[in-house]
Amino acid sequence: MTAAGYQYVDLPDASVVTTRALLTARGNITDTVDARAVMCIHDGAGFGKTLAVNICLRKLEHEDVRKITFRARPTARVVRYELLLTLLS
Repeated sequence: MTAAGYQYVDLPDASVVTTRALLTARGNITDTVDARAVMCIHDGAGFGKTLAVNICLRKLEHEDVRKITFRARPTARVVRYELLLTLLS
């Protein structure tokens, strides 16, 4: 899967440009994985969150990483439930 495939865009010869935001995300994700901690990435629509996370996690290829995607505006109960299911699996 190409980087463009992460976003379901089929552009020939598309590539990801490494920006300051992507480097920051990579550093934060790497630190979080190394610390065996939990991280939340959030921002407005279209800022590249999903692309950045997918690119960074693919480079890490760490077996202990679990990714949870929540629907829009999840309640605290939904977040707790999904975290518990993920941690127990």
